[in-house]
Amino acid sequence: MSSLVPMQLYIFSVLLLLIVPSSTVHAQNTPGDRLDAAIASLKHIEPNKLSETQKEASAKEIDKAWEVIRASGKSGVFRLKQQIEQLNNTNQRDDFFKLNASALLWQIGRIDEVEAIAAIWGSTPLNAQYNYVFYTAFEAGMTQDARVLPMLEACLTDNQGKVFIQLHSLDVQWPLTIEFLWGAFGSKGLPVLAKLLEDGKDPVKAQSAMVLLAQAHYQSALPAIRRLARSSDQAVRKVAIRCLGIYGHPQDYDFLVAGLGSKDAEDLFTFVYALYEYEDLRAVPPLIPLLKVENEFARREVVSALMHLSSVASIDALQEHCKKASSPQEREECTHAKETLDAAGLDLERYKTLSTEQKKRVTNAMITRSEEDYSLRPGEKLVSHEGFLERARIWREKHRLTCEGDQESCTDWTVLGAATASDLELLFDVRASLYTRLSDECLYEVRTINELIKRLGRSRYRKVVGLTEKVEAR
Repeated sequence: MSSLVPMQLYIFSVLLLLIVPSSTVHAQNTPGDRLDAAIASLKHIEPNKLSETQKEASAKEIDKAWEVIRASGKSGVFRLKQQIEQLNNTNQRDDFFKLNASALLWQIGRIDEVEAIAAIWGSTPLNAQYNYVFYTAFEAGMTQDARVLPMLEACLTDNQGKVFIQLHSLDVQWPLTIEFLWGAFGSKGLPVLAKLLEDGKDPVKAQSAMVLLAQAHYQSALPAIRRLARSSDQAVRKVAIRCLGIYGHPQDYDFLVAGLGSKDAEDLFTFVYALYEYEDLRAVPPLIPLLKVENEFARREVVSALMHLSSVASIDALQEHCKKASSPQEREECTHAKETLDAAGLDLERYKTLSTEQKKRVTNAMITRSEEDYSLRPGEKLVSHEGFLERARIWREKHRLTCEGDQESCTDWTVLGAATASDLELLFDVRASLYTRLSDECLYEVRTINELIKRLGRSRYRKVVGLTEKVEAR
């Protein structure tokens, strides 16, 4: 071509434009090619193999690619799905790309892409890049739209993914991950979880569902959880046993106490944990001999249980145990026990000099003090039930346990004590509004609501909902 004179060169160029498609000449400038390049830049990224500098550079490239793909709308959705289908058909692994694509599909198509996103999550290890999963699922959960449930269900099968929320220095790991996701969805998710527990065969999904249902004291799930407490799958069985302790139903006491005879240290820990939560002082005598178990993990839980189950027998047993403590681990346990009992107002040195009757009064006083936050003080009166409902409306509206223009606390027992078991569904939805703040701060308020849910839940079948000398049915 170098032999052509300028006019011939011009004519040749014009003819070339007529013959060759413009997409070939301007390949790098068409929207389709920019889209292809953007999608290609998201493939085969392995964050674990990148240095911090490379990760920063990669993040910028990903942001640019996302802008192009989002701007392309339906074309971007089509090309992303095409690439995922190709990966699936050729059995290629590119987990980072698939999870990245799922987040983009939600941003572009939202509800319309739920099925595609759930399919990706169902075929990809979610912890390959859990940030893409968690924040996408959290947005979906906050819609409280039943159509997003396939996405939330897919998240139940993962107990390895975690996110770190920089602003609040909050490390979110299982089960807190699913608590945020399903908690934000609210009360409509509980019947779905109960059905999944009945129908599901995935062990991690079963564990996740049980944790959420027990936290909500969802009574209809109890028969399935009792069945799983005898499962051959050890991980499922342990979660189910813990959940029975949280429910604290009179029907389950004998089963939980019988478990203290286990020779397996992990199994033993699980039953002790459950009896701590169950809060029946009858468990103290069978717990005391377990202060001698060699496994430190199990022994520490026994010490904690005996501190929580305040009685003359439990405190006397702890004193004897600590008097003979020989190993550094046991001495550390005893130091912690003393500090905890001191904080509860028990002077151990003075306690040793008391008569049995006086000791009984002291331990009863400890139980009374532990219940102070859940009882009225002299001169206090409950607000009306209508007053409580109005407070709950404001909590949901403001996404926090506060009352606009009201100087008094909205979360003392004068307000919370006006709730009834018929308000449980409302409280699940109050809690859902709190979770949307996605912070450590909201979790303090979530705990307040969870404690109220526990007490109201237990009130349906227990005479005493907290620490008691014998759990009796209503």
